[in-house]
Amino acid sequence: MSIHRFTVNVPNPTSKTVLSELRLENAKLANIFPIDVPEANLEVLRAGLALDPCDPGKRNIAVRLAAHASLDIHVTVVTADLPRRAIGGSAMLNLADRRGGKVVGGVLLACIDRSAPEWPGKEVSTSTPCPAVLATTVYGVTIGADPSKRPAKKALPIGAQFNLVAPIMNPKAQSLMGVMVYLEHLGISGATFVPASWNVGILRQGDIFYATWHVNTDNSRLGSFNASIVVASDGSDRTRLICPVIMGQARLEPARHRDRRRPE
Repeated sequence: MSIHRFTVNVPNPTSKTVLSELRLENAKLANIFPIDVPEANLEVLRAGLALDPCDPGKRNIAVRLAAHASLDIHVTVVTADLPRRAIGGSAMLNLADRRGGKVVGGVLLACIDRSAPEWPGKEVSTSTPCPAVLATTVYGVTIGADPSKRPAKKALPIGAQFNLVAPIMNPKAQSLMGVMVYLEHLGISGATFVPASWNVGILRQGDIFYATWHVNTDNSRLGSFNASIVVASDGSDRTRLICPVIMGQARLEPARHRDRRRPE
């Protein structure tokens, strides 16, 4: 037998508490998209979803998600050994997310046994990504400070509360309508934040909107992490912007004006 484990983050970007009904469903890779995996089928002996990584779980669970919050769902799949292990095999499961009786999302889980080395992973992009981008990397400013004034140092402070700033820009010639921005997570840094969705509205070419979130790093770890900010606009899909952040500065450095004149 082989045990395959996954962790899937289930978000709620809305301003209301929602009930998410999660279910593991059998899937066929050929009906979704081409990817290099062994063609032989693995027999799934057991599959389950749970909030506890040590719980084998069950095929379907219901979780309640607070507004602008998310939960990690742990997936455990047990597959039988192949009679001819050298050829390898795969089993596909779809984790479907239903809310209000409708499927609102999901993720394909690939359970793979192979004797040959695995191929490098590759990103699967959306067909209509939101064009909004980060004008610069994210940074921190003291609470109440002008978010457009970026400090010289890039690292974020440990053991402090501050505003994290994401300068969102429209690089396209056409104006973006119905722009929305929210902070999805701060990686595994241990930092916490006050969830907030920014309904930006219209973002014209070259315009920059400084989205901010109140962040607390009392329990954060030192190091480099990947935060995730989600952007969306009318006619496009929600798109994640991966934002590298560095935790380690003792305190925030106030923004400095680049004025080289000597004082009189």
